[in-house]
Amino acid sequence: MKSSDIENKVGDYWDSRAVAHRPISWMGHPYIAKTFNKRIYNSAETTWGNGLFEILKQNHLNKGKKKFQKAISVACGNGRKEMRLVKNGMIKEIKLYELAKSRIEEGKVLAKKFGIEDRVEFVYGDAFELEKNKQKYDL
Repeated sequence: MKSSDIENKVGDYWDSRAVAHRPISWMGHPYIAKTFNKRIYNSAETTWGNGLFEILKQNHLNKGKKKFQKAISVACGNGRKEMRLVKNGMIKEIKLYELAKSRIEEGKVLAKKFGIEDRVEFVYGDAFELEKNKQKYDL
């Protein structure tokens, strides 16, 4: 099976879940998020990803370092949690890779809603194939 066939198969699967309004992820459940944040980040946060945000603040931004300039995310879904980092001033710009076209479209709508569409780039495709030119990312 060619790489592009696999990408299409993966993308079609996640597109079908989004269109059917089926749960896209179990990570959104408060208990799961709280448990994950506690075990991984030692944070009592109940929102998925907030533990990561706190670690980034403590270990990077609160130590006098400037915000991250360029970040990348692989399999971002609609990019909501990554865009929170941009919106909150922790990242200047981010490139988001996803294989589900419907999730990319959702993400573009969210970026516009958040007023950060000029700092967010959604890319359909395999980041590991498309990023072979070794662009520099600091997150």
